[in-house]
Order: sequence, then C-alpha cells, then structure tokens
Amino acid sequence: MKKNLLLAMLVLSTFAMAQFNQRMNPAKQAEKTPMEIIKSFPDKKTWKTPGTITAQKINELINAQQTMAAEYQLMDSIINWNWDVTNEAWKNSDKTIKMTYDNKNRLISLIVQDWDLDTQEWVNSGKSTYTYNNNGDVTQLLIEGWDEGEWINTMKSTMNYDRNNNLINSKIELWMDEWIALSYTEFTYDNNHNVLTEINQAGLFGPLKNETKEIFTYDTKNNVLTSIHQVWNGEDWENQSKITNTYNARNYILTYTNQTWESGTWLNFNKQTFTYNSNDDETLWLSQMWKSGNWENIAQHISTYDTRQNLTTQIQQSWENGAWVNYQKYAYTYNNSDLQLTELVQEYRENAWLNVVLSTSTYDARGNNTSETTQIWLDNAWYRTGLTQETYDMNNYNLTYVNRGFDMDGETILSGDSSRFYYHPVSSGIPETIDEQLTVYPNPVKDYLILKIDAASSLTGEMMSYSLFDLSGKLLESRKLEGNVTRIYMRRLPPATYVIKISDGNKTRKEFKIIKM
Repeated sequence: MKKNLLLAMLVLSTFAMAQFNQRMNPAKQAEKTPMEIIKSFPDKKTWKTPGTITAQKINELINAQQTMAAEYQLMDSIINWNWDVTNEAWKNSDKTIKMTYDNKNRLISLIVQDWDLDTQEWVNSGKSTYTYNNNGDVTQLLIEGWDEGEWINTMKSTMNYDRNNNLINSKIELWMDEWIALSYTEFTYDNNHNVLTEINQAGLFGPLKNETKEIFTYDTKNNVLTSIHQVWNGEDWENQSKITNTYNARNYILTYTNQTWESGTWLNFNKQTFTYNSNDDETLWLSQMWKSGNWENIAQHISTYDTRQNLTTQIQQSWENGAWVNYQKYAYTYNNSDLQLTELVQEYRENAWLNVVLSTSTYDARGNNTSETTQIWLDNAWYRTGLTQETYDMNNYNLTYVNRGFDMDGETILSGDSSRFYYHPVSSGIPETIDEQLTVYPNPVKDYLILKIDAASSLTGEMMSYSLFDLSGKLLESRKLEGNVTRIYMRRLPPATYVIKISDGNKTRKEFKIIKM
C-alpha cells in the first residue's frame, strides 16, 4: 500500500510540473490550432503567477474551510456517497472525521476513512496534521497513511515566513524510510510585499536541482508589469517566455502580451486586449497572434450588461478569412437580488443561434443556491441531464450536497455523488451584535458581490466605506458604499479567499471573509 501511494504521488507531482512548464512556455503552444490556443489562454482576470497561488493554497484552503465559520460554528466531519447504478442506491464512499481545532479555532488535524466494499466497514486511509506560527500561518502539513494498523509518514510540506508574514520558502518531502525532498520553492519580495522572484527546484530520488525561475516587476500601484519565466539549462538560468501587462487608471488590465525568447531576443507570440465601459464592466476581450510582423486576430468576446451591471450576454467569435464569425453565445438572467437564474449556451450554425445547454438555478430567501438544473437541447426539446441540490442551516452553512447525472429520460440516474456536513457551535469569536444589519452575498462569489445595509438600519451607505484585502493584508480596493446596496466587482480577481472590512469613518463595523471562485 505504501509503495502504491508513493508511486501515485510521484506521478501526480511529475504531471503537475509538466503542466506548469507547458502553461508557462508559449513556444510549446505553437503546434496547437488557433481554437486550442484560445481555450488555453488565462481567464479574463488580473494575471498572477500560478506558482505563487499554488504556494499559498494551503493557507487559503484552511481559511476558506473554517476561518469563515469561526464566528459561529466549526466543521466536525464530512460523509460522501457515490451513486451505485447497478443497485440504484447511494453507497458509502469516504468520510472526513475527527476534525480538531486549537484554542484559536484553527484546524489542527483530521482523519480520512474509505468504505471497504469487502468488509463493509470504514477503514482508515489518511491523516493530516497542521502546525501554525504565532501569526496563524501554516508552517507544516504532515500527511500520514494507514498501513497494517498504524499511521505511517507519507508526505510533509514545510513553509517558512519572514517577519512581514511573507512566505519565503516551501518544501515538499516524501517518506521512504527517511524524508526525501521532492520539491522546493523560494520567494523574494519588495518593500510592498510583492513577489520579486520565485525559484522552483525538484528532485526525484536525488538532490534538488533548479527547474524554473520567475522574475516579476511592478508599477507604483503594485500591478504586475512584467513576468519573465526562465529554465535551468544545467549551468545558468535561460530565458523562455515573458509576459507584459498594461493597466488603466482603475488598475484593470488593458493588455496582456506574451513573448518567447529566441536567438537572444524577445519575439512576440500572442496578445490579449481588454476594453471596459464606464462601470468597469469588461465589454471586449480580443485575442491576437503575432504573424509575419503583425498582430493577427484570433478570437474575441463581446459582452453586454443590464442597468445593474449584471452580465447578460457574451458572444464569442473567431477570426476567419478576414471577418469575425460567431461560434458561441452565453445569455444570463437574474432575480431582483442579482443572483443568476439561468445560463443559456448556444452555438452558431447555419447562420442561426442553436440551443446547446441550459442551466437553471434556485435560491432560498437568504441567497443560498439551493439547486441547479442542467438541460441539453436535442431534437427541438430540452432534456434534463443533471441536477445539483444543496441545503443550509440557519447560519447559512452547507448541510447537504447532492449531484445527479441523468439518462435522456431525465429520471434514470447514471451517476451521482453526495455529501453531508456536520458542525459544532463555538462560543468564542462571535462578533458583537450591532443594530446596523450588514450582509454580503453570494458567498462564494464568481462575478459580483452584493453588500447590503438593512433598510431599517440607522446608517446609510454614504456614511460608510468598504476595503477589500487579500489574505496577506494587501489592500486591493477601497470605496464608499453606494447607498443601501453596493456591488463589488470580483470577476477580475483570481480564485482565493479575500477579506472585506466595512467601516464607519475609522471604526470597523463588520468583517467578512469571501471565497472567490
């Protein structure tokens, strides 16, 4: 069992490194078709190095999982089931149990068990233990596997931080009768806590060796201006690709230019250009490739919005024979709380938009997503192919999750998975109740975050402001509230956990942790 687990982890690690190198090397994309390149481009958001996001992922996961819940309740366990097609019933899959916390409500350990089909009982599978420093940062994650009735070391991740709480290095080790280093990442920062360099090393059954290096520069507003990706040639760092960004006065990205290093010079490869309206909504995304000394169009996305800044349509077009040709369209509807009700996907065929997929969502009175139905269009009719349902407790924490995939009759279940979440209340850390009811939704958020002051509140938006921070404490945005309902544009930010502080002058009224999908 130990050897199989180790082999699987090595395969996954090697695959992840290969994916990273390919993503950062545009030269390898040259063999792809234009449409394949379009799909491989980064999402339309402020660019960040994937390595940095990965290095911070452990902290973000823990914050997203239980720091948000620390105000009211903490998660105790999760039970997961899969749909048994043969017996047409839910069967046990795995569960996470014995989630323990320290006196600051930080997760310190958990155990994962799998359902043994032969013995029809739960058996231990894995155990995770977290260690923190005085600032609450994870300094070590130890993963153990269950083997012949005892816990044995499997993997260890160690993180170190500077006095400014910046992650300066992280190391992943595998256990093979002793700890063997698998990878090592080292960071340097400027005075504004921006990453200047990121060096990645890897080693399989041998000493760690240099693999990749990222070098960053920033403008005076801490936006990434350039990112140079280098690889180790055995003797020195060698340039491979370069990304250059430009921004508007509101710090929204305007251009994203990718270049490759060939014969001692930077050569243009691809470019993305972003256009916004007066409300900072992205109205045009243009993708181009460098050919024969000129930028040639590849694809563009044209987006429209309603008066409340909700995205209503996005038409995706490709450049063919000197003209823009429609190929896909997304259309959205919303309820009065700006929560998305439907997403309709269409494809352009024979000079007409034809239905492909329709997703329909429902919500409870508190804005929690309770269901999402997926239908496909076939023979001029909609057929239900998927249904996801969720329930919540009185504090809006997820209690159940059920996902089903259906046959074309819309009833016969072909696949499915479901989960049940358990919590316990905590007496410490509950915020002081204030008369001014401040709420944010949806959370997690994808595009826009709604901040609402109860109509009966004695405060008005004009008296208050919000500040948006990342988990390192870096201020990303600060504005006055727009009356009793304020929309915060989150689409441009990378997936992570963020903090929003609501203030009345110099006094913080409420603080929320937000998960950006």
